[in-house]
Amino acid sequence: MKERIGIHYGISFIYLVIIRNLLGQGYLYTNYSSAFQKSLIYCLILSACLTILLEAWQMFKEVYIHRFKIQKVMAFLCLIAMILLIYLHSLYYSAIILFLLFYICRDGWRYYQMNKSL
Repeated sequence: MKERIGIHYGISFIYLVIIRNLLGQGYLYTNYSSAFQKSLIYCLILSACLTILLEAWQMFKEVYIHRFKIQKVMAFLCLIAMILLIYLHSLYYSAIILFLLFYICRDGWRYYQMNKSL
């Protein structure tokens, strides 16, 4: 479990720093060290939140998913993600939501394939 949390946190942080830089925010190339530090602290906090959300998904999947069909849960999560994408109008936050959706859908697909073969 510690390894999974560390991997989720590391991947989330790297993803956030790269996406923040690629989408024109340019915080890694500023002249002021305070802006650079604020950007990295923001990415650290945001990656901790993403890790908590991914671990909450793991707990939900282990405890409650047997009560629901995985296809309905995945469709509901995709619908929520699309509503958030439309509401936020931010390419940066859209990339973060798509990152979460990718991990959750990949995990849900693996769970579905594993239970389908039983």
